[in-house]
Amino acid sequence: MSSDLSHNTSGPDFIVAGATRCGTSTLYNVFSAHPDIFMPSKKELQFFYRDGDYKGGIDEYYSYFNDAEETQICGEASPPYFEKGFRLDDRNDHLFSDDEDCITRLSKHFPDTKIILSLRSPIKRVHSQFWKGVWQGRETAKTLEQAIEEEQSGVRNPKNTPLCWLYRNHYKIHIDHWLSIFPKNQVKVIIFEEWTKHPDAFYKDMSKFLGVNADGFGKVEKTNEGRSLHHPFLRPIAALWVKLTGTRTFSRKVASKQGYPELSPETACALQDIFADDIAFVKDTLGLNTERWGVTNG
Repeated sequence: MSSDLSHNTSGPDFIVAGATRCGTSTLYNVFSAHPDIFMPSKKELQFFYRDGDYKGGIDEYYSYFNDAEETQICGEASPPYFEKGFRLDDRNDHLFSDDEDCITRLSKHFPDTKIILSLRSPIKRVHSQFWKGVWQGRETAKTLEQAIEEEQSGVRNPKNTPLCWLYRNHYKIHIDHWLSIFPKNQVKVIIFEEWTKHPDAFYKDMSKFLGVNADGFGKVEKTNEGRSLHHPFLRPIAALWVKLTGTRTFSRKVASKQGYPELSPETACALQDIFADDIAFVKDTLGLNTERWGVTNG
């Protein structure tokens, strides 16, 4: 697989593989606007995440790129690819596997594709993920603190639920897994707080990584803002809506509102300690700027 603009490919030259709540919708829009890049009209293919799709055969996945022009490189954005071990079984229920996940599946079919991983402060991402789980009706804990305690005590673990906010933000686990399978020069890790703050530097960086003109990218505009429920009594209603096909948008508009409660200083400090090794890994091993990830200025 190559990003040489002299030919078209039948699959992705690059994949925005997460993480969730880290600007992947914005990245999809930025790349879709570039004349030399083709992105499928469906934002999240999630093909390698869903057993029902993947076991149907790789030809369906190739078909998403049929409309690409000969001079375009191809990409897709599926944030569920990010976490080690996670996928959905044939019934779309959570499944954890140490042997086969999105990352190993990707490497099997597209070992030469380039990978883009966007990270944000794990403290703020935990907060955002929890409240997204609440307004979508999936989260059962009354508070983030309860959810954290359940995970630390082992009641929640990656093998029985995807609602493991700590596990999903232990960046070292997931990125080490990516780098054990894909060569480091194929994996681009970017920091949400940096690339949204300094878009011109981001365009230049992506231009070099993908081999396209830096002037063609779309404008960096944050989308998919955090939300919370209007009132706690709506939680069981939201839980019902999320199970019904086609009602997520309705639930979002009727049951939820923009923004969510502030994270308490005590919980923020506790999370800072929990993720200290992960933040150090991103800063020292990957050499990325994590200054905006502090409790006070994250």
